[in-house]
Amino acid sequence: MNKKTITVIAASILTCSVFAGALGTTWANQATTPVTTQQETKTNEAAKQTMFRNIKLAEPALLYTLQGEASVFEGTYQYAVKQGKHVLAKGFGSTSKGGPEWGTFAQTIKIPTSELIGNEPLVLEMFEINQENGAIINKLSIPLNSSDNEKNTNVFRNLKLAAPSVVYTVSGEASVFEGTYQYAVKQGEQIVAKGFGTASKGGPEWGQFSQEIVIPLSNLSKNKPSTLELFEIDAESGKQVNKVLVPLASIMKEDSQQAFRDVKVAESTVTYTVTGKASVFEGTYQYAVKQNGKVVAEGFGTASKGGPEWGTFTQKITIPSSKLTKNQPLTVELFEIDQESGEMKNKMVLPLK
Repeated sequence: MNKKTITVIAASILTCSVFAGALGTTWANQATTPVTTQQETKTNEAAKQTMFRNIKLAEPALLYTLQGEASVFEGTYQYAVKQGKHVLAKGFGSTSKGGPEWGTFAQTIKIPTSELIGNEPLVLEMFEINQENGAIINKLSIPLNSSDNEKNTNVFRNLKLAAPSVVYTVSGEASVFEGTYQYAVKQGEQIVAKGFGTASKGGPEWGQFSQEIVIPLSNLSKNKPSTLELFEIDAESGKQVNKVLVPLASIMKEDSQQAFRDVKVAESTVTYTVTGKASVFEGTYQYAVKQNGKVVAEGFGTASKGGPEWGTFTQKITIPSSKLTKNQPLTVELFEIDQESGEMKNKMVLPLK
């Protein structure tokens, strides 16, 4: 893994909104009913026009939700989820009141399954940052598989950890009546989740959709493949029509009594670290890395302070090597999104070397 660091200073003061796209796996440029061979695919595509296309499935994530009360300075707390010494997720949240009063909070944490290492247990750490020296204080550690889900300390109390769930996010285009589609997730013949969503346009036009599907982990059976079904309900007959099947990646791991288990070879990546200062609304900025005009990585970050003050930021950007073209220059764009128009503004372009 290559690691490189670039230091920048970005200056802009705007009202902005945050949006970031999830990079998913493209299952088909034009999705069809499930097939087993390339020849069968061509036959089915010729015989039937599907109402779903360009379906992309983001990697699954574990979802944890913690509720409780905290008495922390200015109502701000920090959290980190660790697996051994490996940090899977981190961030901060706010309570309804600042200390010394007790304020309520609800913190949702998503952990991409690609970040997990084997079957080592996960631990959630809740803590404060000392304003004078930056040290971690009042830390509380909570095993995420603990049955004792209520914890109390001098700054955290009545903490309750909800049962974990799995989150799948599917996006694409649909040409369906009034833009309404149905979905169901199955393991075998058992339905573990179902619902409906709405595309941006109704048929016969193609509308975009993005559907987040949350499934309690306890609903999923180990070692059984999961399948997502997208379909319409025929208004006259009430039957399912134009069904598309998408296999869902499993997050359940098989037990093993061997010397090694759950061994994975990760794809090689190139990592850049961009640091600097920004004066942006609510401290939020966007970034995109491009090569030959193609976006190979994108997202957003938060500076330590919001505008008009100057806040520091450190942004780690990891790019899979498979997305890069050898010997072609890379650039990173730092910018804001105007809240009213949705347009990109105050863009700064920097070469990545």
